Amino acid sequence: MRALDTIGAIQTRGRLAVALVSGRAPFAYVDTSGVSVGYEASLARLMAERWLGDDTAVDFFPTTLEAGKEMLREGQADLLVGGLAHTRAAELELDFSLTTYVAGEGLLVQAGTLITDITALNGQQVAAVEGNGSRETLLAAAQDTGVSLIVLPRPTLEEAIALLNEERVIAVAGERADMLGLAYATPGLVVLPLRLTQSPLALALPSGDSAFRDLVNLTLQTMKANGQFDALYAAWFDDVPPAMEIWPGAPYRNLRLEITAPEGEG
Repeated sequence: MRALDTIGAIQTRGRLAVALVSGRAPFAYVDTSGVSVGYEASLARLMAERWLGDDTAVDFFPTTLEAGKEMLREGQADLLVGGLAHTRAAELELDFSLTTYVAGEGLLVQAGTLITDITALNGQQVAAVEGNGSRETLLAAAQDTGVSLIVLPRPTLEEAIALLNEERVIAVAGERADMLGLAYATPGLVVLPLRLTQSPLALALPSGDSAFRDLVNLTLQTMKANGQFDALYAAWFDDVPPAMEIWPGAPYRNLRLEITAPEGEG
């Protein structure tokens, strides 16, 4: 496998290349005017500003998850964004940044509801998607808290939400990262801050390029320390930003990259 030099590639082209798994609002999506937007797209722009002095020095490439992974492997993209779960299995294919969002099983409800935790579901009906573990997680949490409820399974998240809109259930149980997009697109729906489980999401990076991984993580730590990370998080979410390990001392490397022209140019 060829050695990757992602930092060198960014310096040579003078731009950041980002593969974006589209349709993953609010993390990454293409808006109606064709612009790549979202929480993680905004993070990428802030990184371009810090590294290259220009938050517009980013090229987004809307793609699928599998095609985005291949773009990282082939050096065609520096980052892959789209609400990606950082798991041990995923680490077999890619590297990851520090955690940028904590997902996990949660509850989707009608805006203005008095529900704040699982105890409010006692004696109520709740919808859940079949086969993805949401039903089992909800029932286990209910048992732990002495709550009695009825779960109505549905094949898709959209069908589960239809029960909520028809007021046949009081909530929908599911993965936060999936439900947030539908909540953004559907007025009157909100995802509660409550997390029945926790699943870290992160930016995906080329595997084996430790220098670039350090640059990304040092940048995130600096943004966390100066409040920039939390301010961006608050612009997209209404819960508490994730904690982030801060390495002691000043960053060991300069976060501003020098742009270098390709050989034969300049």
